[in-house]
Amino acid sequence: MGATLAHHAPPPIQAAISTLMRARLELVVAGLDGSGKTTLVELLRNGRPAAAAMAPTTGLVFHRTRRSGISLQIWDLGGGRRFRRGWTRQAQTCDALLFVVDCADAARLHEARQALHDLLAETGRRGLPMLVLVNKLDLIPLESRGRDEAAVCAPVIRELGLDARTPCEWCVLGVSGKAGHNMDKALRWLVLQAHTKRAAGGSAGTGAGGGGGGGDAVGSGGGDGAAGLWEALRHRGRALERRLGRLRAGRRYVSVATLRGALLDDADEGIEL
Repeated sequence: MGATLAHHAPPPIQAAISTLMRARLELVVAGLDGSGKTTLVELLRNGRPAAAAMAPTTGLVFHRTRRSGISLQIWDLGGGRRFRRGWTRQAQTCDALLFVVDCADAARLHEARQALHDLLAETGRRGLPMLVLVNKLDLIPLESRGRDEAAVCAPVIRELGLDARTPCEWCVLGVSGKAGHNMDKALRWLVLQAHTKRAAGGSAGTGAGGGGGGGDAVGSGGGDGAAGLWEALRHRGRALERRLGRLRAGRRYVSVATLRGALLDDADEGIEL
């Protein structure tokens, strides 16, 4: 849809679409071995769960893909103990961090906490935005999940030691790499980071402070910026069809900012611009 819209739009709007199409985001995906990182990366790349079990990552694997109008450069980092020393080095130049936790393996949450805080000791200085993906929700009985997965995510937040003192904006989201549950929301978060990075002149993140979430995301801390962004996405989604209708009708008063907002709302549609 984005390409069709660009073809029929006036030159200034075509230029705006061209700018959006050049949006890039480099991210690292970290977490303990067995947490399901590679399966989630496959979902981000292809938009569907892997047909077969994924082999554990040895060292690191780099992927490049395009989703929802942004170019994603993804570093899938091995989670074994011998590979964790390299996490900080790889995160030096990235724009966002995805940290994956296996919610069905409570015995290793303390180990995950130590690995995460070792990483944040360095990346926190850059205010690197972080999304914690509480993976393998499909292994938790429905009666134990609670409303909006809060019953699963809240204990993970406590065990990982996430609070207002965490040195970055953070958000927690319950997902299932096997079933693809909530990965559309993870992709929305990535789109927001890409455009935040562009709006800030190439630097993602807004500094230290607590993070928040919306919908099925769970957050805690002193800041409410992330929660506001999630809420704005929901409102924009409902306005998308009206905006595109105006464009197709040739009403020239539709601003470039309006078009930009409309295209952002396609984050969960799997649109390849």
